Amino acid sequence: MRYWEDMKSRWPWIVGAVATLLLYLPLHLGALLTTAVACSGDGGEPYAAPASPRGRYCAAFDAGGGIALLLLPPVIVIGLLYAALTLRRPRAFVAALVAAFTMTLVLFALVAGLPGECAGDDESKPGCSHY
Repeated sequence: MRYWEDMKSRWPWIVGAVATLLLYLPLHLGALLTTAVACSGDGGEPYAAPASPRGRYCAAFDAGGGIALLLLPPVIVIGLLYAALTLRRPRAFVAALVAAFTMTLVLFALVAGLPGECAGDDESKPGCSHY
């Protein structure tokens, strides 16, 4: 009987964790898709100079940083949700929520905010010519 009572008290935590994942994972995939679209094309830098901030970001993404962006944020969120479920601590659950949505917003803002031109728009610098 004790097991059932223990599980009964965990149901709100389980429902909250599942709801968080159901909201977070599509947002995370959308952010990755935005990055993939922004960094797709000839040479990985469509409409961006290779030496520009967006061009360097796309080069780092193509060089292996994309795997970290794909795996690290969900691992952090799932780990925090697991801690919230096992400990039943509101702070761990709030940390999971904040981490999930902050990392997603930062990824969206990073991709959208990086300029595709070099500073000063100097096309004489190597890698600063635009497509």
